Amino acid sequence: MKRRDFITLLWLLMVSQSTSAWAQEDHVVTAQASSSSRADACTSSVGKAYNLCIIQSWFNLTRINCECTQSEAHGLTTWECVATATCKK
Repeated sequence: MKRRDFITLLWLLMVSQSTSAWAQEDHVVTAQASSSSRADACTSSVGKAYNLCIIQSWFNLTRINCECTQSEAHGLTTWECVATATCKK
C-alpha cells in the first residue's frame, strides 16, 4: 500500500511593522505534518515551524513544542503532529 505524507502550514501571527519594542514580543507559528511514523511526523513539523520563524527573520527561537495524535483507517496507522514555535527578532 502507498504511504501518504502531507504537510499543511498555518500562520498564527505575522508582523507588518517593525519597531524595537514590537521586535521583542514573542511570535508564534505552527506547522502540521502527517506520516505513518510518529518520529517522522514530529521531526517534519518541527522543521517546518523552525523554517517559518527563520524565513520571517525571527532568528531567536525560544521554544519549540511537538504534539502528536494517532489515528487508524483501513488498517493504516497515521500520526499527525503539530509543532508550535515561539520566536523573536
